[in-house]
Amino acid sequence: MFVEPRFIPTLLLKGGQFVKTRRFADPIYVGDPVNVLSIFNEFVVDEIIILDISAAVSRSPESFERLRIYAEECFIPLAYGGGLTTVEQIGDLFYAGFEKAVLNTLLAEDPATVEAAANRYGSQAIVASIDVRGGEGQRQVGGRGNRELVSDSPAGWARRAVELGAGE
Repeated sequence: MFVEPRFIPTLLLKGGQFVKTRRFADPIYVGDPVNVLSIFNEFVVDEIIILDISAAVSRSPESFERLRIYAEECFIPLAYGGGLTTVEQIGDLFYAGFEKAVLNTLLAEDPATVEAAANRYGSQAIVASIDVRGGEGQRQVGGRGNRELVSDSPAGWARRAVELGAGE
């Protein structure tokens, strides 16, 4: 059975602006989120992931009002990750018009919240983001923006995310 590949660009948000980075360092301004998302309406993409790299560290997501504006501008399914720490915030994200919550640090720091969110909103709405670092044979999983070690096994960490309810 052939599965058609999906095209899902990931856009990095920092300080309310889309940026380009190398390994999440030295951000270069790409554009205003509303303008960039409106441009993507012209492309054939299956979904867009917005990762807020500043929110992941500050533990404070982009304002849900701003996220609502992004969702209103974009006619492509949106996923957002960065700074989400509660089931209520994840619900606010969906209420703002996003279809998926991308969770990373929360998998390590509060797995019960990941499980509760998956139970409330469904596994299809929860995406596990896994930061893998290291070379061949020594890969590890990092958390909090890849600043802390959370696991020695990326495959084991992915299995754990699925057990908690992540659908992707």
